[in-house]
Amino acid sequence: MSIKRIISIIALLLCIPFLAKAEICDDNYIRIQSIEFSKKSEGATELEETNVKDNTIYLNVKLLEVDDYVTYKVTLTNDSSQDYNIDDSIYNRDDVIAYTLDTEDNSKIIKTGTTKIVYLTVRYKNKIDKSNYQDGVYNNNEKVAFKFVSNTANNTANNNVVINPETSTMAIYKEMVFFSLSLIIIVIALVKRKTKVAKYMIIGGLLLVPIKVFSLCYCNLNIESNVVIPEYKERKTYNIVKDDILIDDEKSEKVEAETGVDFLEPSSDTNGEGKYIFAPTKNDDVPIYYYRGSVVNNNALFANFCWQIVRTTVTGGIKMIYNGTPTDGKCLSEGADTQIASGVKYNTDYGNTKAIGYNYSGGHAFKYKQNTAISNGTIFANDVTYENGQYVLNDDRYAKDANYASERDEKVASHHYTCWNTTGTCTTVSFVYMTRSTLQFYVNLTGGETIEDVIKNDMTEQVNTTKSDVRTVIDNWYEANLLNYTNYLEDTPWCNDRSIHSLGGWDKNGNLTDKLTFSANYRITELGKPSLTCAPNDSFTTSTENGNGELDYPIGLLTLDEAAMAGYGWNQDGINYLSNGQVWWTMSPSLQSANYMYVGVVHTMTDNVHTGYVNGSSGGVRPAISLNNIVTIKDGDGTKENPFTFNELS
Repeated sequence: MSIKRIISIIALLLCIPFLAKAEICDDNYIRIQSIEFSKKSEGATELEETNVKDNTIYLNVKLLEVDDYVTYKVTLTNDSSQDYNIDDSIYNRDDVIAYTLDTEDNSKIIKTGTTKIVYLTVRYKNKIDKSNYQDGVYNNNEKVAFKFVSNTANNTANNNVVINPETSTMAIYKEMVFFSLSLIIIVIALVKRKTKVAKYMIIGGLLLVPIKVFSLCYCNLNIESNVVIPEYKERKTYNIVKDDILIDDEKSEKVEAETGVDFLEPSSDTNGEGKYIFAPTKNDDVPIYYYRGSVVNNNALFANFCWQIVRTTVTGGIKMIYNGTPTDGKCLSEGADTQIASGVKYNTDYGNTKAIGYNYSGGHAFKYKQNTAISNGTIFANDVTYENGQYVLNDDRYAKDANYASERDEKVASHHYTCWNTTGTCTTVSFVYMTRSTLQFYVNLTGGETIEDVIKNDMTEQVNTTKSDVRTVIDNWYEANLLNYTNYLEDTPWCNDRSIHSLGGWDKNGNLTDKLTFSANYRITELGKPSLTCAPNDSFTTSTENGNGELDYPIGLLTLDEAAMAGYGWNQDGINYLSNGQVWWTMSPSLQSANYMYVGVVHTMTDNVHTGYVNGSSGGVRPAISLNNIVTIKDGDGTKENPFTFNELS
């Protein structure tokens, strides 16, 4: 046998293992089981709900500026008999839109017969050249196919090792080179022979090349995307606050404590002055930034009025407080001129449980009796039942006697219910919630009500049907001045947080000398941790998407929490950018004591925050609004002499 024949036989034998391993892939080996929205940046919008058809994902999104993104959670199933590697290196490119796949376990392997969750992110990666916009919009219609490469060569017992897609691909390329060399040897050995067998071997060998290419087992995750990007000409308002930002829970240039800003103390050179990230939101997609202390670069001119930027919102908006009218384009107002009204009562009816509501309904009036007006033998009880239209005091009773003056606070503290008689039955029962000197304060209950019902329905879960006095003033001003600017404003929640920290004497086992304290008061006076959220019922909005939908217009008041973040301390003097030498209302319920309801006020004549009677006549009104995140800065540096101005919406 000739040398050429021997070489040909050896080369052919070398090809047999490749033929044995040849497998034609089917795209359905890697199947899309489900897809759902995961998260997005504040400037991203889904134009249509994402769907899957014929193992292809269809996306339709709008992005506003660089780094905006939308992420989807995709569940994949490997129905093949092999492990597959995700090969996404082809999309590590420098285009406008970037597509990336990430896995929950950081492994790129999808094992045979298993499901795997991957996160598909569509990101606005690089700024668009102006020439690529048409009619102010850039449309990116693209078909994308992520490759899944069979991992046969690496399918060993050590399946937990993360396989580099490039390494897997290189192994396949080596096999292809080795196989091609075998074919070349066959061709060289037989090229001079013109027998039919030689020709068939050559043709067969050449055909094996594409067969081998297909046998590499590539499967695709197919995506058809439509990404719309409107031309974004100016700087977003959110970003002016974002610049030169510090975190408020650590030591920094003007924060002396290692733990960061102390919200129980006023702002100062050692307790915060400048722009800060609100620490509870630092890991959010849209962190909240705020101004603190005597800053001078947060002034803005909008709708022909002056404003001060207070903070950003979770949707990237800019919350601002009213600060007067401009003079020659400058914001120089002081004192009462920084308010839309002075001498306004929060609510006229101060002596009622409803009085702390920005909106309210119903309510129970606060009443009181003198000790001397109560007969000896009058029964007080720990609880009550209601049957056939009658309240009946339970057996855990206390009856007034000659020692009442000295024993009252101790005895009534555990016996709050009374019919003001000696029988212990009545159609209207009273609940005593506080004593003071010779007086005891109470509310009347009817129709089977308990004190728990009153607290729930009147304070924490009010039906909000009637406008408060202060809201009426704000709404009337909005109608007269801002109605034509509504599309510039976002529907951010305005917190009238009526949640209760401590019931005091409103607890049927509570101390009669303790006040009912609302959560905002506790956060600012004891806890030192402001909050920017509240229950849906207390989140006043114009729509029901993110609140109660009970506002007519997107405008409200700041809260005690926001005043503390700006730099006010509770009954502690300290000057910050909100100081105007006046007393003005916040939106935060504070206390209930005796026959009064209290709401938090900013008392800037002494530059602190404290409680104010809801019917106090000295309250000023400084409404706040929140600019939508699509509004952009036109000019200005934020000083009073050169306030920020904004572009008109197209």
